[in-house]
Amino acid sequence: MTLLHGIPPVARETVPSLVARLAASKGVTLSQLVLDLGGSAKRLINQDRVLLENLRIWGGLEDAQLEELLSWTGEPIGDVRMRFRREIFVSRALRNPIVRGCPRCLEEDALSAPEDPLTAMAMRGDWQMRDMVICAKHHTLLVPLWTVQHPVARNDLTARLTEILPKILSRDLHGPAASPTPYDLWLQQRLDRGEDTTWLSGQSLYAATTFCRLLGSELLRINGYDAADPQDFQHAAQAAGFDVVRRGVDAIRDALHDLAAEADGFLDEPQKAFGSVWKDMRDFHQDNEAFKPFADVVRSVVLEIWPVAEGAVLLGQEVSQRRLHSVSTAAKALRVTERRLRPLLVEAGIIAPEDPRPDSRAVFDAEVHDKTLRAIASLVTDPQMRRTVGMTEAELRALEQDGVLQPRTRLPGARLRWLEADGQALVDELNALAEADPGTAKWETIQTAQANSKISVGRIIAAIRVRQIRVHAPAGNRSYHGFKVCRSEFGAIG
Repeated sequence: MTLLHGIPPVARETVPSLVARLAASKGVTLSQLVLDLGGSAKRLINQDRVLLENLRIWGGLEDAQLEELLSWTGEPIGDVRMRFRREIFVSRALRNPIVRGCPRCLEEDALSAPEDPLTAMAMRGDWQMRDMVICAKHHTLLVPLWTVQHPVARNDLTARLTEILPKILSRDLHGPAASPTPYDLWLQQRLDRGEDTTWLSGQSLYAATTFCRLLGSELLRINGYDAADPQDFQHAAQAAGFDVVRRGVDAIRDALHDLAAEADGFLDEPQKAFGSVWKDMRDFHQDNEAFKPFADVVRSVVLEIWPVAEGAVLLGQEVSQRRLHSVSTAAKALRVTERRLRPLLVEAGIIAPEDPRPDSRAVFDAEVHDKTLRAIASLVTDPQMRRTVGMTEAELRALEQDGVLQPRTRLPGARLRWLEADGQALVDELNALAEADPGTAKWETIQTAQANSKISVGRIIAAIRVRQIRVHAPAGNRSYHGFKVCRSEFGAIG
C-alpha cells in the first residue's frame, strides 16, 4: 500500500471524515481503504487501536494530529459515555441517526477541489453535538444531511457525501440564517480552546449545555415564545438559558422562582412549574454526578416553594426534614379539614387573611410554627377541659372572663377551644402555692368566695400569686375545684 500523504486534517475534523477523504483521493470507497489498513468499517467506528495506528503511519499523521482527530470524533469510555474534547458526554448527546452539518462549509470544501470534491469535503466534529445548532462561520442553522440507522452505513461518508453532493452544489440544503448568540460563541470557545470565563467554567460541558437548553425552553414557554422550526426554538432556548446560567446559582434560582410563580394552581407541582427541567433531571440525570450542582439548585428551590414531606426523594436525594407545610399538608397531619384549619392559621398570624393561594400552595415554615400546630392538634371542647382540670362550668366561664385561662381560638362557632396543658399549668401553679394544713380558718372554693365577696376570680388568683391571701388544697390535689381560700383574708386585696 502506498502512503496516503497529502491530505492533512482540517480544523475539527473527525476520523471517519479524514479516512473518507483519503479513500476518495485513491479512488476507493471508505470500506475498501479500511480493509487495506487492516480493519473494517465497524472497527474504524469502534476506534480499533491497530487500525488507528496504521492510519497514523500510512496517512503520515503526527501523534498530536491523530489525538486531535479522535478528540473531535469522540472516544468511547464505556457502554454509554464518550470523551469529547476532554469532556465526558453520554453517547446519545453525540451519536444520532440524523447526521447534521453546515452545507455552506461542505460547499466551500467541494469548490476548493472541483476535480474531486470528495477529497476536500470534511465532516466537523462539533456538528454531531446535540446542543450545537449553528455554524458560527456562516451564521446559519445546521441542517439534517442524512438519516441512517445503522452506524456503519451512517459513517460511510464517501457514499453519503456522494449522495448529497448535487444538493450541496445546488445549495438546496442551505439552512436558515441565524446570528450567533453568546451561547454559540461560548460553546465554540470552550470546544476549541477549553476557555470559559463564566460560572460554567467549573461545570461539565455536557451538563451545562443540557441545563441551558432545558431551562431556556421553559423560560421561552412562560414568555409565549413560539417557533415553527424546532431547531430555531432550540437555538433561542439555548440563548435564553445561557443568559441565566452563566451568571451562577442566584440567577438560576431567580429564574426557577419565576417559573414557579406561573404555576400557582391548586394541583401545580414541580413538574408543572419546571416542565422539561424537572422531567429530564429526574428521569435521566439524577444519578449523573456532573448534574449535581444543577440538581442541588433545583432541589433547594423546590424545598423553598412546595411542602415536601420528610423522607420524600427529590432528584435522587432524600429529604431529611420537612421545611414547609401547606394548609393542606398540615390539615392532613393534624387529621382535620382545611376548612377548619385555615381560619385557625389566620388567627395565629401564620397565614394572611388576604392570602390568595389555594390551600395546597399556601405554605409556611414547618419548624417555626410546629408548636402552634401541636397546640391546634391538642385543642379540646369546654366539657373536656372541665373534666381534665376538674372544674365546673361556672368556674371555667369565670376564669375565661377574667383572662386567667384564655382559649386558644376565639373563632365564632369553634368547639375545640382549649389547651388542656393551660389548665393543668394553672393547677400546678396553685398547688405550689397551697398550704396543706387548713388550720381553723373557714375555707371555701374560689368560685364560692367570688360569689360571696363580689371580688373577681382574676383578682383573687392575682392575690394568691403575690401571697396576699392563702390558698389551701388537700394533698395530691389535681383539680381546680379543690382549691379553697379564706374570705376573711380578702381585706388584703387592694
